[in-house]
Amino acid sequence: MIKKRLEIVLENIREEGELGKFQKFTTETGVQVTYASNRLGEFLMSIYLSLFDRRTAHIGATIEALVAKDARSALGMFADIIASPHIPTSQIGSTAAAGSVGRMDEDRIIRALMRGRFRIFNNKGQYVRDILSSVPKAKRPSNFLYADILEFLIRHRKEKIDFSVEGYASCRTIVNRMGQIGYDEEDAFAALVQLAEWDLVRPESLIAAKLTLDDPVQVHASGFIHMRYFLKRPEYIMGISADMNYSSYELAQEAARVWGNRVEPGYRSRQQITARVADYLKAEYDRRCRRHAFYEDLGYGGKQVVMFSRIAADSFGKPQGRARA
Repeated sequence: MIKKRLEIVLENIREEGELGKFQKFTTETGVQVTYASNRLGEFLMSIYLSLFDRRTAHIGATIEALVAKDARSALGMFADIIASPHIPTSQIGSTAAAGSVGRMDEDRIIRALMRGRFRIFNNKGQYVRDILSSVPKAKRPSNFLYADILEFLIRHRKEKIDFSVEGYASCRTIVNRMGQIGYDEEDAFAALVQLAEWDLVRPESLIAAKLTLDDPVQVHASGFIHMRYFLKRPEYIMGISADMNYSSYELAQEAARVWGNRVEPGYRSRQQITARVADYLKAEYDRRCRRHAFYEDLGYGGKQVVMFSRIAADSFGKPQGRARA
């Protein structure tokens, strides 16, 4: 979809002839690159292929899933990646100028999608959300509620739950299931509403202005990608540490120190905060299992969070292979 929209835009640009004879950009080292305007389409398609070509890129399916069938968002995401200050201009330029399909650093792309043009992730972007944060004004705050709801819908996405269509469950069923594993039911419904606003779950009705307990919902491709891809990535765990709610005062203070500087955290700081977040999530999961009798058996979202965050911490600094769901 992104490729088709990009081709249409480039065709309109060529027909209208609004560009000058030459285009130029400056890298972060101060080098100015000039190229003929008729090569703009060639450069943009090279960048597109570096993101979506199956031979070189593993993140293409993730990007497509985040925008699904929203063509406007698809092209906007492509533009946001190119314009993001978190991807070096030299990398964009070298990818565009390469005669063959290259590869852009996936962690840089994830950082661009998470933070946009901000220095720190703030959970207000359009594409990537912090699913380990707690529900605002929750009666019983938890870092696992969003994950438990998403995992419930993911595990039953090919089953008939409450309706004749596979994957759809009523909000009431989901809230009751969350209540069985120790969550406050009002918190669970508030989390479900928030996930719908984030477009990680999608109601059956696209015109309903407000979600009710009787509305059917299913997990969106974006919700699946958050649970199965992002949680495994060190860049995601490290990035959301700036926005997470912690029950540990010591970890909150450590995160504040890491992100309180005006510069991007160094390698060692990034590695340490990722490992500390993974340890914290394991401790929170163990505490929840002790407090709620059925959570160890039915808290599948919490199990996934603990397992994947540990994978992210252990793989920090290692080459990333193809992510598998």
